[in-house]
Formats: sequence, C-alpha cells, structure tokens
Amino acid sequence: MAGRDALQQVLNQGGNAVQAREAYAEAAKIKRSEMIAANIIFNVQYGLALYSQQILFDSDGQFHDIISGDQLRKYYQDYRLDPAYLNSNLKDEISWTEMSKDIQAVCRDGFVLVYRFHSDDHICVTEQTAELWVMRKMGNILFSESAQSTDTPTIEKLKQDRLDEKIKNINNKILSVYDAYAEKINDVNKKYRLLASDYESQRREEEQKAISEYRGSSAQVLDQRINDIRKNYESLDESLTQEQFKTFQILEINHKQSMENFIQSFGTLSDVKIIWNSDKSQYEAVRIDL
Repeated sequence: MAGRDALQQVLNQGGNAVQAREAYAEAAKIKRSEMIAANIIFNVQYGLALYSQQILFDSDGQFHDIISGDQLRKYYQDYRLDPAYLNSNLKDEISWTEMSKDIQAVCRDGFVLVYRFHSDDHICVTEQTAELWVMRKMGNILFSESAQSTDTPTIEKLKQDRLDEKIKNINNKILSVYDAYAEKINDVNKKYRLLASDYESQRREEEQKAISEYRGSSAQVLDQRINDIRKNYESLDESLTQEQFKTFQILEINHKQSMENFIQSFGTLSDVKIIWNSDKSQYEAVRIDL
C-alpha cells in the first residue's frame, strides 16, 4: 500500500513511469530489521517463540552475551525441567516426579507454581521455565501476577521492550561491578578485623606471661615490660592500618578502571548511553532520546 501511494503521488505530480516505479520500490521495500521484527511477532503470536526471549536480541537479530546472556541462560538451568527434554523422555520418572507439589504449595521468591498436564501434578519452577511449559502447552502457571499477557505485541512495542530490556541488563551489569567492589571491600575489612583481633589476643597473652614471669620483681620493672609490649603492638596496629588503607586504595583504583573499561565497551551504542547519576552516586544506562 505504501508503494502504491508513492507511485500514484509521483504520477499525480507529473512524474514519468520510471520515477513512479522507483518511488514504488523505495516505499514498498522492507528493511532487514523490519523483517526480523515481523518474524518475531509472527512466531510469538503462533507460539513458536517466547516474547521475553526475543527482546534479548537486537534489531539485527544478534545476541549480545554481555547484555543478555544471564537472562537467556535462566531458561536452561535444569535440563530435567526443559519441556523439550521431557517430551523426548516421557519414561524419565525421576524428572517427572521430582519437586511435585500440592495445589496449595507456596513457591520461594523467583519461582511460580505450574500445573503439569501430563503428570497431573504441581511443581515450583522458575518463571522462565514456566514460560517454556506454557508455550509448549504442557502446563499452566497458577497464582502468578507475572504470567505473560496473551496479547500479540506490536512491532513498536517490541522495539521499546527490547530497548528497556537492554537498559535493564546493562544496569544489572553495572550493579554487578559495584557489588563485586563492595564484596572485596567487605572481605578486606574482615581480614584486617581478624588480624587486629589476633594482635589483641597476642598482646594480652604476652602481658599475662610478663606478669607471671616478673612476679616478685619490682613494680617498676613490670610496668616497663608491659609498656614495651603495648608500644610494640601499637606499632603493629599502625602498620596494619596503613596496610589496610593502601589495600583500599588499590581496590579503588582497580574498581575505577574496571568501571571505565565497562563503560567504554558501550560507548558506540546508538540508543543507550552511560551517565553519572549524582543522586545514586553511581553510573547508570539510559536511553538516548533521538
């Protein structure tokens, strides 16, 4: 229809047949990205693909592991719950009966209750696995507010959801860098708290030993020995504090470098940019408003 409209417009404006045909071809052609999006909508509509998986790919149908790998792997964490495996192994009683639950079962966070048609039972599985069960028409999700809508998505919605998913996963990656840094800081704190505690225990032991060894000696000699012990451990504590401070400096430098490298890896994206959020005091991914 777009091609016909363009053709007619050229003719109405006095253009020749060649110009009209060129306008028709230009207006009627479909881009590769548009064809991929149309195929996605078709496959989702007829149950051949999961919408939540399709939005993990870019407009050219390419999969970026650094952006969405963790999300896609969630669908295949346990082969025994994969419908493709179960359909091919109907006699695998262990897999079919494992984790079977009562209808009133309460699943832990991140899991949903699914009624399985074949075995007439209920099982707690991840939301991603539940989607596979529903798509293969092997079960229904029960008591879940996150059950996927059956409405057929539009190409425009696909574009927006794909971009939202990309931004969400990039931000999750950014948070993982911050979490890794925080974990290292916590480990260092634990290490030096334990060392400080050991030094304190050793100091007390040496003081007790000095008291027992100098029993009967003058108080002045004992006081001097105690003071020497405490000065020694004060020096050790100071060295320990300096060492801890230098370790924190090294960790901070490495963290900043890791974050800079990570941000640079996304510097060429046309639809997403990494900015500094002063309210959160950290970087975050946001969409580029064209």
